[in-house]
Amino acid sequence: MEKPLRSKYGTLKISSVEIEAQIEAIIFVFYLRWLLAAYPLGFCGSYILLAGFNPFSQFFKYGMILGTAFGITLLLFSYIIFIWKAKRKRIFLESEKIHALKFESDIKAWRIETLESEPLYWSKYSGLEFEQAVFSLFGKVGWEVSRTFVTGDGGINISGTDGSRKIKIICPQTKLKVDISHLRNALAIKLENDIDDMFIIASPIGFTSQSIDLANKNNIILLDPEDLSKLAQGQFKSFKSKLKVI
Repeated sequence: MEKPLRSKYGTLKISSVEIEAQIEAIIFVFYLRWLLAAYPLGFCGSYILLAGFNPFSQFFKYGMILGTAFGITLLLFSYIIFIWKAKRKRIFLESEKIHALKFESDIKAWRIETLESEPLYWSKYSGLEFEQAVFSLFGKVGWEVSRTFVTGDGGINISGTDGSRKIKIICPQTKLKVDISHLRNALAIKLENDIDDMFIIASPIGFTSQSIDLANKNNIILLDPEDLSKLAQGQFKSFKSKLKVI
């Protein structure tokens, strides 16, 4: 997936939150300086109407009346113009907001995909955080997965189905490479529960050579950070034909 470019998503180069703020800021404001044009016009009209300033009281009276009338007319006219412009602006901003939300969604997906396709992404996790990351990854590649939150017992952490296919995943709680003792424990679980489904052990650190050898002999699939990154890219293929997640 290529990195989304903001320039390809609409005209504005701002976030959806900023666009929403612009939409909410669309309000009508009547500027008092507009009256500076209305009342001079009113007094000018009064002067023409009375053919002068005499009597001055009448001139002032009609000047105020005409000025107010011009002011109200200006107010209504400016409001009609505002409504027309505001509608056009709102339509434009709503369209730009859709583009911005799409970009934000795509960039988020790109970041997740890009991170998960790097082995270092998986190496930084441990414990339940790693288990959650593995759980999320298998959900993204098409499995219906569920978790159990029992830790420290070597039990199955994640179960999944995809049609008739089933998987069981163990994420050992260890700060070192998964050694043969973990594999023997996992193998015992597999045999005791008569599990014929795909059986997977995932580790953010890796596996010892002995554990890899035992896994290969017992149809257990091991996933280290390199394998998990390939799985995130849709490039992982196990020599065991059972695991086809791509």
